[in-house]
Amino acid sequence: MIKVEVTSTEIIKPSTPTPDHLRTYKLSRYDQTYSLVYVPIILFYGPTDGGNDNYLERSGQLKKSLSETLTSYYPVAGRIKDDKNMSIECTDEGVTYIEARVQGNISDFMNRNALQHLLPHDLHSKNILKDSEPLLIVQVNSFDCNRIAICICMSHKIADATTFVTFINSWASASRESTAESTAVQPTFDLSSLYPPVNGLNFMGSNDQQIVSTKRLVFDASKIAVLRTKYKDPSNGEYPTWVQAVSALIWKAAIAASSSPRQSISTHAVNMRGRTEPPLPPQSFGDLSILVVSQPTRKTSEGEELAGLMKDSISKINCEYTKAMQGEEGYSKFQESMAVSFAGFMENDAYFFSSWCKIPLYEADFGLGKPVWASVVMLPYKNIIVLMDNKAGDGIEAWIGLDKEEMTLFERNQELLDFVSFSD
Repeated sequence: MIKVEVTSTEIIKPSTPTPDHLRTYKLSRYDQTYSLVYVPIILFYGPTDGGNDNYLERSGQLKKSLSETLTSYYPVAGRIKDDKNMSIECTDEGVTYIEARVQGNISDFMNRNALQHLLPHDLHSKNILKDSEPLLIVQVNSFDCNRIAICICMSHKIADATTFVTFINSWASASRESTAESTAVQPTFDLSSLYPPVNGLNFMGSNDQQIVSTKRLVFDASKIAVLRTKYKDPSNGEYPTWVQAVSALIWKAAIAASSSPRQSISTHAVNMRGRTEPPLPPQSFGDLSILVVSQPTRKTSEGEELAGLMKDSISKINCEYTKAMQGEEGYSKFQESMAVSFAGFMENDAYFFSSWCKIPLYEADFGLGKPVWASVVMLPYKNIIVLMDNKAGDGIEAWIGLDKEEMTLFERNQELLDFVSFSD
C-alpha cells in the first residue's frame, strides 16, 4: 500500500530582500497568454548515504540553496499582483517547501498512477493557482531505501520549459557547491522590454480541467532512425528531426483514433530565444515560446506530409519574424498571430506538442548525483503531448493525454506499435 506522510511544510523566502526598485516585475505579452497552471516535474535520484544526520544536513542544504537561488530569481518568490494580468508583486512572500516520508521502494513509484502520490497534496484535485498562491511549490520525497524524488511545480505564467529547467539547474548548482558564491548563470529580465505587456490581454484557453487518459510512449534511437527515413520529404529527400518525426507519428495516430468530423491542427511550442538577432540566452527569464500551428489540407494525411507541415511552420519562426514582434509597434503583428491561432483552436481539433528535448534536465545535480529519471506528472487537458529525452539522450519519452475512448483506439494503432513501447 502506498503511503506518503508529509512531515513538514514551510515557506522559503529569498536569502536577501528584493530591492524596492525591483518590487514590480512586468510580465511580457507572451507571459500574459499563458495559464496560471502549475507544471510539475519529478526528478528521481539514486541511493544516498543513510542516517538521520545525513538526512537533516541534506534537507538543510536544499532549503538554504533554494533561498539563495530565489534572491536571483526574485519574481518566483512573488505573487500575481492583480486581475489585470500585467505584473508580479515581488514582495518576497516566498515559495512552499514540503518534506514527505514515503513507505516503499522508489521503483514502485515509477509509473503514471503512483507518480501522483509524490505531488503536493493540493495538486491532486487542482493545479490552477489563485492570485494569492505561491508561484512555486517543492515537495522533497524521501524513501525508506535512502533515495529521494524532488517534485518541482512552477507556474506557467512566469516560465516556459527553458526558464523552468534553468531555474532548477541554478538551484541544483547552489546546493551542490554549498556556497552562496555559486557558479550558476544569473537570469536576465529583459523580455518585457522586448515584448511589452498589453492591458487586457489574457490567457486565451480554458482553465477547466478535463478527464484525460495519460500514457507514456518510449521511442529508442534505432526506431526513430527508421521513422525519420520513412517520413523523409519525397520532394527533396530531407529528413525530419527526431522531434518532428515522433510528433508526426503521434499526430497521425491521434487523428485516426478521433471520431470528430472536424479538421485537425497541431501546435508546437517553439523557443524563440535562439531565433532572435542577436540570440537571447537560455537564462532570459519568462515565457518566450510561441505556439506554431500546422494544418493539413485534408483530414487523413500521411506521416511524411504531417512532418513536412511541422517543419515548414517552425522554419518561419526566424530572426525576421521575432524582430517584427518586438516593441510597441510589434503588437499588431503579435495580435494578428494570436487571432490566427485562436481561430484555429476554435474551428479545429488541436493537438498541443511541447518538446523538452535537448533541455538539460538531467544535469540537475543537487549534490545527490544526476537524476536517474526525470518525468512530467500529469496532463490536465486532453490532446497535450510532452516530449522528453531519456536519460542516455538517445531516445524520446512522450507523455500523451487523450480522451479515454480515443486512447483505447490510439494504443491499438499498428503503425504506432511498430515504433514504440507503452508504459503506464
